[in-house]
Amino acid sequence: MIEEQGEVQRPGSAGGDDVPAWAATAQKKWKLTAGIALVITVIIAGGYWYMSNQATKNQEAATHLSRIRGLFELGEFEAALTADTVSPVGQDKVLGLLEIADQYGGTDAGKIAALMAGNSLVNLGRFDEAKTRFETARSSSSTIIELGAMQGLAACAEAAGDLAGAADLYEQAATRGLKTGLEAPCFYKAGLCYEKSGNKEKAGELYRTVAKQYEISDVAPSARTGLARLGMAID
Repeated sequence: MIEEQGEVQRPGSAGGDDVPAWAATAQKKWKLTAGIALVITVIIAGGYWYMSNQATKNQEAATHLSRIRGLFELGEFEAALTADTVSPVGQDKVLGLLEIADQYGGTDAGKIAALMAGNSLVNLGRFDEAKTRFETARSSSSTIIELGAMQGLAACAEAAGDLAGAADLYEQAATRGLKTGLEAPCFYKAGLCYEKSGNKEKAGELYRTVAKQYEISDVAPSARTGLARLGMAID
């Protein structure tokens, strides 16, 4: 799991000056959850990229990615992005996530690198740069990687103050991820963003969806709390 690294600052701002409370909360929450799909990616990636495509380019990308994954998992995000502090493996230079994503963005492993790069950038507060990486990852043929990218884009929208846009992205991710086990958290996050943006009717609709259709999910209690906060009943 990715560990909290301290207060995230928006690019171009000093020491947290004038960062809205909702933005600081969204940023910290993203750091703590690190994008549910990324946690799954770390678990399944080793098998996924080799089984899905045996092309030479993909194998090269997978090899490069295997050399940098450890830094990402340890929360060493800057080092994982550039690999500047990593010694060569034999005669081979170790590539960072950014370089892997740039060179192999058309491969399955390259898109995983883009997703991991996006999350690293978010954890460093570099949201504009992260968006580009998430867009690359979103084109993955893997639904899990695609959903991770959509959640990343939604987190970037939250940090920028575009709550309506973030809500829409979370809702799209939930719909796209039906029966993946990721839809309930996405529906809940969408509801939370709608609530923060003042769209209480839409927020209540999504909270009800989570509370009724995903009543045993981890976010169901929070959805019920959201309904109570809005003065709405489940039924």
